[in-house]
Amino acid sequence: MHRSKQFIICILLLCLTLPLSAQTVQNGITITAASRTIILSAPSIEADFIDSFEPGAKTSAFGRNADGSWLHAPQGWMPAKAVQADGDVMNLPDTSDSLTLRVKSTSSLYAGPSAKWFDALGELAAGTATVALGRDEDAAWLQTPWGWLAAARATVSGQIGSLPVVAGDALVIRSTFRTIVMREPRVDAEFVGTFEPGSEALALGRDGNGEWLLIESGWISTSAVEVSGDVMSLPFGLDGLPITARS
Repeated sequence: MHRSKQFIICILLLCLTLPLSAQTVQNGITITAASRTIILSAPSIEADFIDSFEPGAKTSAFGRNADGSWLHAPQGWMPAKAVQADGDVMNLPDTSDSLTLRVKSTSSLYAGPSAKWFDALGELAAGTATVALGRDEDAAWLQTPWGWLAAARATVSGQIGSLPVVAGDALVIRSTFRTIVMREPRVDAEFVGTFEPGSEALALGRDGNGEWLLIESGWISTSAVEVSGDVMSLPFGLDGLPITARS
């Protein structure tokens, strides 16, 4: 049974265009360059120079250093005093210890840690550098400011296992005993496998009354597992129809 749960050296993303629906980090704020300023690889004046940020240019800051004197944008780190922010920078998370990743080849981004179950948001071009903010439990997927990227598609500056585990909107389930996995959310559906005692997975969806949960390999009875949150908070179906496990 597949288990899935849910510093900084960034180049200016001149060739990257994502749709408006692209996922961004929560609590991000817009910053505008008040004057021409530097973009560095880390929150220190001694860090490597990446690029410059021209007067009037705008971007989103998704993090800061401990005292808020540096802001973290997808392009890199900028001195907070050199930009105007549309919100309180101290409400941003401290991302000083995040990891850098560089995309090996043009790769898709997804709304969650699975290409099978989550919508594609856009692409990162080969050679693009950005930051990894989190990972899924198996470290097979990395959360970036733009969305989720398969870890195999990038080289990372440090140990992926040091990143926090992020489950996104999914819930974590743990089996309490050996149970069956079905192709559809009903007892007379096609059998597709078993879920062993102690196994964990992400619950990605539910049936109408929450009696069945969708995991990557199929449907499993809610009564057979422990769930990390409210089952009814999971999405019911796609476009209003019950979700069917994909082949």
